[in-house]
Amino acid sequence: MADNMLSELEALGKEIKKAEGDVQTEEGKISAYKQSLKEEFKVDNIEEADKLLTKIRKETDEIDKTIDEKFSKLQEEYNW
Repeated sequence: MADNMLSELEALGKEIKKAEGDVQTEEGKISAYKQSLKEEFKVDNIEEADKLLTKIRKETDEIDKTIDEKFSKLQEEYNW
């Protein structure tokens, strides 16, 4: 019974070490993503990135609307 408990504790210890390594890996990825946001889009945090994304989506929607309107106008003018 003591051997079984010892084996379980050793297995749990290995799982904990692996999980700690996984956490460090993910923290490194998050740091790299934040650095990319800062370098590419000049934003310092997720909130700023979210605001920028909202602004870009709004601009994209406006451009799409303009394209649709101009296309419809061309269709009317040339009887498509």
